[in-house]
Amino acid sequence: MTISRSRRALLAVPALCALAPLAIHGRAFAADAYPRGPVRLIVPYAPGGGTDATARLVAKRLGERMGGTFVVENRAGGNTRIGTQALKQAAPDGYVLGMFNAAGPINQAIDPALPYDVTRDFTPITVIVRSAGGLWVNTSRIPARNFDELVAWLRAHPGTAYASSGVGAANHLSMELFRESLGLDLLHVPFKGSGEAAVAVASGEVPMSVDSFGPMEPHWQAGRVLPVATTGDERYPLMPDVPTFEELGHPELRGTSAWWGIAGPKGLPPEIATRLREEIHAILREPEVVQALLAVGAVPAPIGGEDFQQLLESDLAKWKAVVARGAVTQ
Repeated sequence: MTISRSRRALLAVPALCALAPLAIHGRAFAADAYPRGPVRLIVPYAPGGGTDATARLVAKRLGERMGGTFVVENRAGGNTRIGTQALKQAAPDGYVLGMFNAAGPINQAIDPALPYDVTRDFTPITVIVRSAGGLWVNTSRIPARNFDELVAWLRAHPGTAYASSGVGAANHLSMELFRESLGLDLLHVPFKGSGEAAVAVASGEVPMSVDSFGPMEPHWQAGRVLPVATTGDERYPLMPDVPTFEELGHPELRGTSAWWGIAGPKGLPPEIATRLREEIHAILREPEVVQALLAVGAVPAPIGGEDFQQLLESDLAKWKAVVARGAVTQ
């Protein structure tokens, strides 16, 4: 007996329907079994900064919770460009992830010709932490002990240098806004990450910078540096006596706090992204992790995939406006 093509198609439908739950179960099983091998977590900075410290803490706990190995791989250079490009080129299988921060949208605002788009070429998994920065001065190079004294000293010493963790980094943009707002003459000296920049300021090689609490805290405790303002919307819990820029009469300089998150390549399976997000959010609720993050100047800020995507888009729009009015010089 000859069976028509349409008849064969109809007979195939029940079989396909029976296989569909198996396919869904297979994807769920794959997420449950993940990871089956080492996972590389790219940090686009040199070791020693806040991003690196946060990545190592989260990688360690992910490995312990998920029964795998998460290895931090530092790929410094180009103010996150090298590490971010490596993440874009990775296979979207969950075995290469990357740390993201505000430098991504800033780089794109400064250089639209980048070989990637932070809002389209990656899978945002979750924001991990936020950290307000401080305006720090080397106590042996600059005699100022508060914000007004610093501004007066800088006006009397044009061409004073400041350090950043790289061209286009959040602390670079913060210092450029500071320079523009107060009409100061400052010289930008970029380094490869907050760790190197913090050491440069603490040693007096460069006399000032905006940076997060973590890299600067030991130098502050040793009396080598002093914070005279913070960039957050509120006073930072670990620096309660240091006023915000808004309190000092400069609201235009607030809100440039740093954030750090984790993303994957574009096309990362949703079930793996969801599993990672859930595990990271659980880690951020652990009291010992919260304390460890506070020790490096970071406050847990678990923001999921869609909200993370919106953060990338809003940051890009904000920094494009800053660049468009000429507030950034390299």
